[in-house]
Amino acid sequence: MSAKRSGLTGAFDVLAAATVVVASVALASMVGVLAWQVIGRYVLTPDVFDCIERVQPGAGGEIQLTDALRMQAEAGPFHGVLTDIRRYDTGNPFGWLTAVVELALDDDRIGAQFRDWLAARM
Repeated sequence: MSAKRSGLTGAFDVLAAATVVVASVALASMVGVLAWQVIGRYVLTPDVFDCIERVQPGAGGEIQLTDALRMQAEAGPFHGVLTDIRRYDTGNPFGWLTAVVELALDDDRIGAQFRDWLAARM
């Protein structure tokens, strides 16, 4: 499938088929597979709702979209975009804080001022 035919736009490297989907790279290494990590931008097909209905609640009683996407990948076809982007895990306080600090340091409008403030705090 070409990126143009799929309707995807923007900068990316490869559009490819996936058969294993995980919520984190750590999980993939635990089970010993080369897997796709799903990170929050989705173009879903209607059959995902059938999969969501079959997902059993996990930790904390939550239904995980990643589990439904894994079901779709196992049934195929399932495609994703491989891209080289900076990614932040904001699901915990430390990850959120490091994301905010990195983005502030890189920001053209406030980066210099933030660096000065941060240096003074050290």
